[in-house]
Amino acid sequence: MRPLVLAFLTKAAKQRKFHVIVAERAPERDARCFVRLFDDVIVSDVQMFPIMSCVNKVVAGAKTAVSSGGIETFVGAASLASPPKFYSVPVDIHSSS
Repeated sequence: MRPLVLAFLTKAAKQRKFHVIVAERAPERDARCFVRLFDDVIVSDVQMFPIMSCVNKVVAGAKTAVSSGGIETFVGAASLASPPKFYSVPVDIHSSS
């Protein structure tokens, strides 16, 4: 979980109420500490397609953003971006560069 995404969601939680569904990457299992902050749902990254019809926005972090519009991010981000494209759900990418 990128610190910038965590800061974005923490600030947004002060202004409105929303639910967070965290897609957990299989080898790392790094979403457990994040869900303790928001007390919401963890799903496996392979379960994103079936639940995407209920999602309003996808928020993800990136290592770097380049001037051509590309991003360098974690392995598996392309499979995470495929369901929102199919369901026409907006995707927010947060990067510190």
